Amino acid sequence: KIKELYPAGLKAVTKKTVTDFAVLEDQLKTIRKTQIAKEFEEVTEFLCCFAVPIISKGKTFAAISISIPSFRANAEKINLATTLLLQAKEQIEATSLNIDADSVNNFRLND
Repeated sequence: KIKELYPAGLKAVTKKTVTDFAVLEDQLKTIRKTQIAKEFEEVTEFLCCFAVPIISKGKTFAAISISIPSFRANAEKINLATTLLLQAKEQIEATSLNIDADSVNNFRLND
């Protein structure tokens, strides 16, 4: 399905951008399992990003992320960032039980 979205292939933004569909599919499997997306200088050189989805009624309606300069992204900082993201995810989801994810996902400015 991903290949259908990108028929011309994946374009590199930096020298670390994933451009191999098999590698991307493996990363997506890990993300689905852990609920944490991680990227290391794939979009912006010298910057790492970690993100988690915010889910209501079984649907993702938002995400939150933390970016860290690569030179600070040691194991301790990465663990702290992902732990804080997962804690924030739990808190947000606990307070958003009545959010209709379909309404949020269909929201467009200037409609």
